[in-house]
Amino acid sequence: MGVIIYPCKIQDKLSKMNSELEALMGKIVTASRVMEKIHTEELSGIAWGNTKDYIASVHQPIIQSYRLWGEYQKEGNDGYQNAGSMLPQVSELNQDILNNELEQWQAQRQRLYDFPLGSVLNFWGIRLCNQMIEEIQQKLEAIDEFLNTTQDLYVAAEGVMGILQQTKMNMAKISYNSETKCYELNGIDPEWFKYIQAYSKYRKKLDKIQEIYDKLNPFGENGEIDWEKADWNLWVGLLNKVHMEDLEKFNLSEEEIIAVTMILDELQGNIWEFIGEAEKRGAKVVSFLPFGKAVISILQHGGEKAIQILSKPELESKLWNFINENGEITRLLGFDYIGTEKDYYITQKGSLQSKFGFMDFYDEAGALLGMDLDDEIVTFQYGNREYRIELWKGNYGFGNAFGGEFGIYYRDISDALANPYAEDSQQSRYTLYHCLNDEEQFRTVQLIYDKNDDDKPLLENDTSIYSENNGEHFWNLSIKTEKAYTKEELYSVHRFYIEDEGMLEAATDAFKEKGIYCTIEENNGEKYLETIWEG
Repeated sequence: MGVIIYPCKIQDKLSKMNSELEALMGKIVTASRVMEKIHTEELSGIAWGNTKDYIASVHQPIIQSYRLWGEYQKEGNDGYQNAGSMLPQVSELNQDILNNELEQWQAQRQRLYDFPLGSVLNFWGIRLCNQMIEEIQQKLEAIDEFLNTTQDLYVAAEGVMGILQQTKMNMAKISYNSETKCYELNGIDPEWFKYIQAYSKYRKKLDKIQEIYDKLNPFGENGEIDWEKADWNLWVGLLNKVHMEDLEKFNLSEEEIIAVTMILDELQGNIWEFIGEAEKRGAKVVSFLPFGKAVISILQHGGEKAIQILSKPELESKLWNFINENGEITRLLGFDYIGTEKDYYITQKGSLQSKFGFMDFYDEAGALLGMDLDDEIVTFQYGNREYRIELWKGNYGFGNAFGGEFGIYYRDISDALANPYAEDSQQSRYTLYHCLNDEEQFRTVQLIYDKNDDDKPLLENDTSIYSENNGEHFWNLSIKTEKAYTKEELYSVHRFYIEDEGMLEAATDAFKEKGIYCTIEENNGEKYLETIWEG
């Protein structure tokens, strides 16, 4: 059953909701100030101290939650209002009726083609059908766009309200001791306050991202690019923080990475023009990108010829050594060519990816680099973090190479609690996960097989053989420059040598929940999680 939307009522309804919300938030702010004042008063004694603790432990978190809820609700209302203004301003948009009307007009058009008046087509009737079909399709597309835009607007507000609904349970655990004249607070669930802190921290992070985004944004009110509008001092400063010669000097913050990514995503086809503008103004970091553009162009338009050359390992080895003479490509892309013996590419320790982390948007960008991959995302929470393990396999370089990879990433648990990851959702598109740092990495093994002939692996990568970090890594890559297999023809085996027993079990449970076959094995006293993924 389709949806029914009343566009003309949206603006009035949302304006009224915002007015009521503003009045409520005024009362909440007043209550918050009164509570803060109590803490500044010089009130002494055990009972007064206990009362202050009671307010700090119960009422202030509740008020803080209501303020957060109000902020998220206002953002949701504004987003909903903006999305509603993009709809055709008619009294009603009924998805089912529009779909029925579309079928009727399409059928009428077909009848006019099949049964012309005499020997002459009824061009006037066909033109009318085309006009009506186009109008209906535009309305249906507007409904889809509205639903996609608004589906996640209230996720954060609903999350905070879920915490507030636990308030009654926590309040019930508080008792007043008439003898001591004190509140007994031992029964309060600490998890309740942890969630409130998580939402508060996440809110500050969003505000910082928005502040940076607004300064970097080169788009005018009409949506057209106005390069002069952007804060180029900030842009150049951020871009020059990416030190290609020494990635250890990379120091972009999480908020800066997300804001920059959002702008680059919106620029899309104008990215090369942006690079030119940035270089004119003194940004040094982007000088390698035209080279990348040339490589993509070669693979896209001359891939067959390139692969004919690269299919000879000795030539590929010479070419790789030539273009990577000073290690620029290894630093940028994070992989290296093994050489003539095995004839494929594997991961290396340092890379730009290790500094930029990972998010869903990067997967979308992979298609622009000629990747056609199966991928699987597995997330689980353990300790004070949420981990993300992502698997890939298939074609690279516009079908001129094949292989697979997987990476292990994490984010702070407070971020995960306030902003739960939802695969394939707009809400999680820019959710950033960091790469495991050197101290937290572990040995991994990847085996790529042909589904039709799995006697021995096509490719194998064991990080213990080459990794400078005690054989450990956050990323495992195996790519061979050969036009031989599609993603449907490959399956992969992964081994994770996770030393922390709790994390090993949490990862195992997460793979099982995703329906991926996995077992915990042991070899020479080393436990590891082995998964078999067919995609």
